[in-house]
Amino acid sequence: MHKLPGPMHVPRAVLPSSHPHRPFLSDSLANYLGKYWAVVFTVGSRALETGHMRHYFSWYCTRLKVVELDHHIYAVSLRNQIAARAATKDLPVLFVNKKIIGTIAEVQELEEKKLLKDILQFGFQWKTAQNLGGAPQPLNTLPSAYGDVELFQGRYRGTPLARPVVRLPSLHPLHPGGDDL
Repeated sequence: MHKLPGPMHVPRAVLPSSHPHRPFLSDSLANYLGKYWAVVFTVGSRALETGHMRHYFSWYCTRLKVVELDHHIYAVSLRNQIAARAATKDLPVLFVNKKIIGTIAEVQELEEKKLLKDILQFGFQWKTAQNLGGAPQPLNTLPSAYGDVELFQGRYRGTPLARPVVRLPSLHPLHPGGDDL
């Protein structure tokens, strides 16, 4: 019979007792909005809708903090603050950049209008030039790279079209034809 080895002691890294890891807990909605750029407040019974929110955020490569209020120590206080701020008691509720986006219905509506990507990646910060004052940038215009907004008239014309090439230019310095087409 072979004898089984006894239990082995595996040393583990121990955090110093002066700074143990504590999860972030607060009774204030403003503290959550100040700490996290994108927050979803949800409950465990709405797992499908929360999964849809996670899917949208992972699609647009944005980090999301999910706060489940089922077993949260300050659940009643947070629910009251969310209901006052969102004007609805429905959960999950999404906040981005300290502003309310809404429930899953509003998020899906923004996705259908092709606005969700801009909100998730830029967080309502539409300002691209000094004279726009936070207004959305006009369609098909490019922002000025050098700050000369009053002189810059760049237009985005779309992707280049594939057209047939008659003859490629010859760029060799000893070729007598040159590069005229």
